[in-house]
Amino acid sequence: SGSFGTFVGFQAGFQNTSASYGTFVGAFAGAQNERGDDNTFVGFRTGEQNTSGSECVAAGAYAMRYNASGNASVAVGYAAGERCIDGSFNTMIGALSGQDNRSGSYNTMAGYKSGRSAFQGNYNTYFGAYAGYSNYHGDANCFIGYRSGESLSDGNLNIAIGAYSMAFASQGDSNIAIG
Repeated sequence: SGSFGTFVGFQAGFQNTSASYGTFVGAFAGAQNERGDDNTFVGFRTGEQNTSGSECVAAGAYAMRYNASGNASVAVGYAAGERCIDGSFNTMIGALSGQDNRSGSYNTMAGYKSGRSAFQGNYNTYFGAYAGYSNYHGDANCFIGYRSGESLSDGNLNIAIGAYSMAFASQGDSNIAIG
C-alpha cells in the first residue's frame, strides 16, 4: 500500500492504493490516483483522473484533471493541461494553457490560452496569451508574443516572435517571422 500521502478535501486521493509521497488538496484532487507516485495536486478536481502518472504538479481548479498516465508535467492555472491524458514532460502556466494537450510531450506553454488546442504536438515553446493556440499537432515550433502562431494548426519548425506574428497562418513549415 501507499506511504507518506497527504489528502485533504472531499474524496481527495480516494482510490489511492499503492501510490506514495502524494499531496492532494481540494475536493476530488487526485481522486482516482492508484499508482502515481510523487504527485502534488492542489485545487478543485485537480489531477482527478490521474491513475498512474508520477512526478506531476498541478495547481488550480481542473488543472491536469484528465491526466491518466502522463509523467513529470507541471500545470499551474485554471484548467491548465486539463485534458492532458498521457503527455509527459510538459510545462503549462496560465489559465487554460495546454488545456487540450492530449498526448504532446516536451512542451512549454506560458500565457492565457497558450497552446490551448495543442492536441499532439511535441517540443513546442509558446510564450504569450494565445500563442500557439490552434497548433493541433505541429512539432518544434517557437511562438513568442501575444497571439503569435495563433491559427497555425499544422506546422513544424516555425519561429514567430512578436505580437500577431504568424497569427493568421494556418499551415506552414520552417518559417521565421519577426515583428
